[in-house]
Amino acid sequence: MKLEMLALLLTILAGQIVTSSAFSAPFSSSTTSTTSKSLPPIFAAPLAQFQRSELKKKLIKAAERKDEASVLSIVDELSQLNPTAIPTSGLMGYNDVVPSKAPLNGSWKLLFTNAKDAEAPARTEKNAGEKFGDEVAQGVQVKTGQRIDAATGECINFIKLSGDEEKRPFD
Repeated sequence: MKLEMLALLLTILAGQIVTSSAFSAPFSSSTTSTTSKSLPPIFAAPLAQFQRSELKKKLIKAAERKDEASVLSIVDELSQLNPTAIPTSGLMGYNDVVPSKAPLNGSWKLLFTNAKDAEAPARTEKNAGEKFGDEVAQGVQVKTGQRIDAATGECINFIKLSGDEEKRPFD
C-alpha cells in the first residue's frame, strides 16, 4: 500500500497519467522499469531506491526460508534496479578502475546458495552406517561466504562452523 501511494504521488507530481492499478501488483521488471523510466530523474531515483529496499527485505526472508524460486525471481528484479552500472569494474583493473575501489572487492556473507555442498561439513552426525542427509545437524551453525580479491581476481569460498563440536565431523 505504501509503495502504491508513493508511486501514485510521484506519478501525479511528474505530470504522468497512470492509474493506480499499475502499482497494485507485486514489483515486476515491466512495472518498475516503465515507472522509473517515465518519471523525471528527480522522482525516479528515490522510487528505485525504495523499490530496491523493499525487494532486499523480501530477498532476505526468501533466503532464510531457502526458497530458491523466490530468491532467483527477486534477484532478477533487483538486477533491473542495480545502481552500479558495471559491478565487475576494478576486478584485475577492469574498466580502468583501481582494484581497491572495485564494488565486489572484500569479504561477503552468503545468505543463500543452491550449492548442496556449501553446508556439507555440518550435515547430520556421523553415525556408523548412516549416510549424510540434507539437513544441518541440530546445534551446529553454518556461515558461508566469499572473499573476493579484486587485484588478483581470486574468489575464495569459505564455510565457518560453530556450535556443538561433536556434531561437526569434518571441522
